[in-house]
Amino acid sequence: VVLYLIPDTGLGGSEVLDLQILKELKSRSSVKVILLAEEEYGAVRRDWEDQFLNVCDEFMFLSWLSFDSVRLPEVSEQKLNFLSHVLLSRGVDVVFIRNTYIGYRLAERFKENSDVRFIDFVHLLGEDGAWVRASAPYQQHMFKRLTIDATVKRAMETWSDDAKTDPHRIVLMNQAIDIQAVRAAKRKPVRETDKLVVAFAGRLSSQKDPLRFLSVCEKLAKNHPQFSFVIIGSGGLEDEVMNHPAVKSNLVKHVPAVSQEVLYSYLKAIDILLMTSKAEGVACLALEALAAGAMVVSPLLESMQLGIDEACGISFYPMDATHDEIADAVAKRSKERMEQKLIEVCLQKHNVTVFKEAVWNVVDEAARSIPNSPSQRWRDAVIKMKMEAPPFSAVLTQHDAPQY
Repeated sequence: VVLYLIPDTGLGGSEVLDLQILKELKSRSSVKVILLAEEEYGAVRRDWEDQFLNVCDEFMFLSWLSFDSVRLPEVSEQKLNFLSHVLLSRGVDVVFIRNTYIGYRLAERFKENSDVRFIDFVHLLGEDGAWVRASAPYQQHMFKRLTIDATVKRAMETWSDDAKTDPHRIVLMNQAIDIQAVRAAKRKPVRETDKLVVAFAGRLSSQKDPLRFLSVCEKLAKNHPQFSFVIIGSGGLEDEVMNHPAVKSNLVKHVPAVSQEVLYSYLKAIDILLMTSKAEGVACLALEALAAGAMVVSPLLESMQLGIDEACGISFYPMDATHDEIADAVAKRSKERMEQKLIEVCLQKHNVTVFKEAVWNVVDEAARSIPNSPSQRWRDAVIKMKMEAPPFSAVLTQHDAPQY
């Protein structure tokens, strides 16, 4: 039994990897998957549920429940009691944590219990490494810590004393995409035009910096009339994007967030994906764009160092580049050719099949390392563990009760 913990229901690169991992776990007849998210985003709840409900046996939001309102770095004891009850009542063998602090607190609570294993999947560095530093004290409670970002791996090794005594606890894996799914998608023009389409795709957040993209589009439009522009996504900066002169004048077409399948169809119809992120933990979108036949222009982030060079269709610009310099990089990229053979070599290193198998091997190793049979060890745990509060102090509220 695997309990998979995630922070929220946003749809992005992290959730794409979550889906791939969950699909792999669900495909194993011996595995039961319980998916639990801390928060939900109402605007995308239906899209998220449609994709995730099919890859788990049980599903719940902590936000469906009434708890004391306590923000990070503290976690409500009621939440921990509820999660402890889930572990005990479901006979959980492995807890898979992805970027969620409450998972670390749960691991700390069960640190003396040898009958459950915790695996941590980290691809979030945080501002000045804040997230990795916050998670470092809990590294000793993890069976393995997985990451797809070399920068995150070095940060974990730097900020955790445990990494020096047990370096094999941290595992670096390749980022991965479903190449076949991308290429099976039908081309769907996102903007009717005979010009080269430059696109932004992602959450409209300060991290992704869509306003920078819009400013670059204005620069390109002045000197390079061969381009048209589209911005795909929704998020906290949507009002600012919609009120930006480039969008109001229809220089840039805005398309709200779409499902993964529709995004693949759009990627096959664009010419250049322009990324303007201040930080990226996952580079799946760039890989998906290359698989779809589009070129990529990206800031020089370490997470984007995927063994890809300019012959593969990707160009980099410095993080402190001006809007004019980014515009020049886009114009230059549009004139260069892509070497398809080199792209194929690169993409095969990031094939999702290899990634899923690697994750499964870690989960399987964790489960096999548990000493006792599930029935015996959890019977003992229920007897020994003293709950600090009734497990059902958290109750479903009527207006949020799930209808499944």
